[in-house]
Amino acid sequence: MTVAAPVSPRPVLTFEEEPHIYRIDGRIVPSVTQILKAVWPEIWPWASEFAMERGRKVHQAAHLWILGDLDSKRLSPYIAGFVAGAIRFLQETGFEFAQIDGSPASECRMYSSIYDYAGTADWIGTYQRKSAVIDLKTGEPGWACGPQTWAYSQQWQEMTGEVVRQRFGLHLYDDGTYQLVPYKDHRNDQADFLAALRVEQRRVTLAPKERNAA
Repeated sequence: MTVAAPVSPRPVLTFEEEPHIYRIDGRIVPSVTQILKAVWPEIWPWASEFAMERGRKVHQAAHLWILGDLDSKRLSPYIAGFVAGAIRFLQETGFEFAQIDGSPASECRMYSSIYDYAGTADWIGTYQRKSAVIDLKTGEPGWACGPQTWAYSQQWQEMTGEVVRQRFGLHLYDDGTYQLVPYKDHRNDQADFLAALRVEQRRVTLAPKERNAA
């Protein structure tokens, strides 16, 4: 997959794992998942703390495998099946990762200067000869994965100049199997994400004023 040169100089994006804060040139900006969860908290009703931590560990393990650094013998049995499903998908489909500064676009942190939000895309590359964003899920991807993957595709286009042609949620199961769920409603996914972003931006802007008026 050929990556175009960045269309503009990249601002400095940093990320604090705890408490999950993105900064752009030192300024805090909202994340993709933060925006969606803040506006529609019910979209991931199954996402208990245990499930979210499991998802994070699966993402980390899959990323290490892609880099060739995974020690499979040390994998917890609680995530081994999910990780096996991610690896199986890569091996069976021939998904080819895009490259960023010589590294595969896995756990790819990005920023949208147009809309002012940050986020980390799981996988970006080529699937069946077309550019694709894939988000890994250890639970049902659901409706929210549509606006979520649109947000990542927007960031990628801004960063590289390349239009993402396909968006998917990769549903991983604990028995090592997987299901690829496509998201094709570009117009509504874009509208839903930008509506959520607008509400979250307005909430942040008005919150101090409302506290002062109380």
